[in-house]
Amino acid sequence: MDESLRIRRLVALLPALRPIGHDLKNLLSIAMGNLELALPKVEDERVRKDLATSLGALDRMDAILTRAQGLLREGGEEAEDFSLRSLLEEVQSWFGELRPQLLEGLALEVREDPGEVTFLQEELRQFLLTLFALMGGGGLCIHLDRTRLAGREGLVDGDYARLLFQGELSDSQGLWMLSLERALFRAHGGDIQMTPDGPLLLLPLAP
Repeated sequence: MDESLRIRRLVALLPALRPIGHDLKNLLSIAMGNLELALPKVEDERVRKDLATSLGALDRMDAILTRAQGLLREGGEEAEDFSLRSLLEEVQSWFGELRPQLLEGLALEVREDPGEVTFLQEELRQFLLTLFALMGGGGLCIHLDRTRLAGREGLVDGDYARLLFQGELSDSQGLWMLSLERALFRAHGGDIQMTPDGPLLLLPLAP
């Protein structure tokens, strides 16, 4: 599994895990410390190899958890007003420099510029980068416009930005990631919905 997807999964879960985040790190440190102390005392080569493999796995887990906590801190918890179109163009440009081959066939169609939205900007930036990676390379069209919703479950009546990713998710891991992110979106007044064309993001417009 790609490490960036592991990080995104952890980022989606960390708000709920925040109270025990330090406990998880402490438990990892204890396990890693005991393995490091045990390794020099083991003479059986096969057992040493198994212990070293376990230590390496715990070390990677510790690094991923640390990175995920960092992303959560960078994003903060306060929603802010920002231009969704500008953020999309920024992510597209940055991603194009990092992995240009995945942007072949990608198109951004602005049907109606919704203006500013109120959301967690850094969280959305990281989410969009992951979605680009999961859907890029096979022809991806991003449609941006706005809509007015009334009487939709979980959403208040009002104006929303619509961001439709028309394309195919790379695998079932993408659907799993979207299901995790949906809770974060709904907690901040938005939503993620699956349509026949692809994922649809709904974000509340700034007042």
